[in-house]
Amino acid sequence: MNTVQRYFRVNPQEMAYVKFIVDAYEGLAVLRTVDPEEGIVEWMIPPDLMEEVEELIDSLQGEIAIVPMSPPREPRFMILPGKGKPSKRKDFIPERRDSV
Repeated sequence: MNTVQRYFRVNPQEMAYVKFIVDAYEGLAVLRTVDPEEGIVEWMIPPDLMEEVEELIDSLQGEIAIVPMSPPREPRFMILPGKGKPSKRKDFIPERRDSV
């Protein structure tokens, strides 16, 4: 199946909520967790449903922080020079927005 891949960062505590909402729209998109600690999710979207997915993303952004991002290129764990031990990357994790 031909799909468009989009990547987003969400608060890891909100990942299950986002997946639940998207799954409720059967066939709209498939979500895959890329990095649960960083809150990175991949959306696999049928090209003919992009407009509907954009509307859903806009709606969700009114409730929680969903930050579009480029496809992740760095490994989740990096070897520190001279240390020989893996170290987790620490990046920005968006926080939940307060309701208006």
